[in-house]
Amino acid sequence: MTPTPNTEEKGKKTLPPYLSLAKLQKLIEVISRTNFKVVNATVLKSDFGATDASIAVGTLRFLNLINDQGVPTENIKKFHLRSIGEVQVEKK
Repeated sequence: MTPTPNTEEKGKKTLPPYLSLAKLQKLIEVISRTNFKVVNATVLKSDFGATDASIAVGTLRFLNLINDQGVPTENIKKFHLRSIGEVQVEKK
C-alpha cells in the first residue's frame, strides 16, 4: 500500500495535529505572506512559541503543504494570495 499524506507507512492513520483556530489562522497568514525554502520549527518561532511552532510544522505536513524534509510542496503556492513583493511583513 502506498502511503498517503494522512497515513503512516505501517498503515496506521496519522492523527491531525491540534492547533487552536486562532493559531491555525495565524499559520495561514504566515504561509500566505512568506516564501519559504524550508519550513521548520526554527523559522516559525518568530510567529509562534517553540511548542506551537512544532505543532504548526506537523499541521503543514499533515495537510501536505510541506514534505517530510520541510520543503514546501506545490500545494502551498495556493496560499500565496498576493505577490511576495507586494506584502509588507509587519512585526509587532
